[in-house]
Amino acid sequence: MGLFSCSYLKSEGMVFISYSCKADKEDLETYTVQKICQTSEYVNCNTYKKASRLFCIATAATDALGRSRTCEELHRLIGFRKNYLEKELSGQLFLQEYDVTGPQIVEAINARRDAKEVYRRIDRDYLEPCLQLLDRGDNAGCFALYRDMFTALRGEYLPEEV
Repeated sequence: MGLFSCSYLKSEGMVFISYSCKADKEDLETYTVQKICQTSEYVNCNTYKKASRLFCIATAATDALGRSRTCEELHRLIGFRKNYLEKELSGQLFLQEYDVTGPQIVEAINARRDAKEVYRRIDRDYLEPCLQLLDRGDNAGCFALYRDMFTALRGEYLPEEV
């Protein structure tokens, strides 16, 4: 992969190489891979933008802590969003607010000198425990903890919004 390759690009094969997108599970043509996925242009891809926006606080923490956006932890949280939150009325209502305010929280955290430490705390206090709750099948508990994290961060980093 090149210096600017999309983290969602997947290739298989040694002689005959096939490409697919991990974000939308679609096969990709070689031309698209060479002109978009393996260049800095991947950041303009709608699939990349959509996948990167899902659970933007968790994604920002993943980036800040040097993990790949294709790491298992982030994909489990995104799966939780798709398979639980998007199907529950209370989850849908939460996501309406989260999708608007979450990026503002990330922007405020990223403006801080200690952003990496903030994300380390978010990971330790909220994301890791959420994953443990998911391991036990406690979707409601994970949702409650993620909602608590969002409320706390909104109050801390966007106090005029509260």
